[in-house]
Amino acid sequence: MKSIRKSMLPVLAVVLLLSCVVYSFAASNDKHNAAAAELYDEDYYFLENLASEKYNYLLRAWSNGARYLTKDTIVYPSFYAGAMSDDNKNLVILVTQLDQDVVDYFGSLIDLDHVRFTQVSSSLNELFDAKDIVNRYIRDRENPELCSAITATGISYDQNAVNIYLKFDTPSHITDAIAEQFSIENGFPCKIQFLEFEHNPPDDPVPNPPS
Repeated sequence: MKSIRKSMLPVLAVVLLLSCVVYSFAASNDKHNAAAAELYDEDYYFLENLASEKYNYLLRAWSNGARYLTKDTIVYPSFYAGAMSDDNKNLVILVTQLDQDVVDYFGSLIDLDHVRFTQVSSSLNELFDAKDIVNRYIRDRENPELCSAITATGISYDQNAVNIYLKFDTPSHITDAIAEQFSIENGFPCKIQFLEFEHNPPDDPVPNPPS
């Protein structure tokens, strides 16, 4: 019996030693993962803030020193179509023409690290003008049945389109008639898309910072 106990001691010692090594490795690995996650969060928020800072700098550069930034105080370049951030929090600048002159233009205003460009069809000025067409149509009540279904208008930068917000559960034939009224085939200058809301969404006078 004593010999069995003696022979078990080295085995128990090895097991305990391995357990300590495994625990030490797991604890070290947990610390590494936590540090990596914290570093990722720091990078994520750094890039998020960087994109917003660059975006806001562009708006200030186009505002001619105006105290408040609104659609009326900002003069957008004719080729600019808005801005947003991608999944990696890079600033994405939308433009209607993408050549070296356009890239150099933005490079003269902001650092282009973590900035990328995407070409789209309609400029932001064209989108604003198109939204004004819809707003005038609603204001003048040219078709009361269609106008009463529209609750608000807006702009979708990622879709490069004018948003038309409809009352909840708007009948499909009303939606189809509005789509026909503001179709490109019918002379409307930009793409439109429909969204339904039970209450009026806020109308944004200036594009929100990338998020």
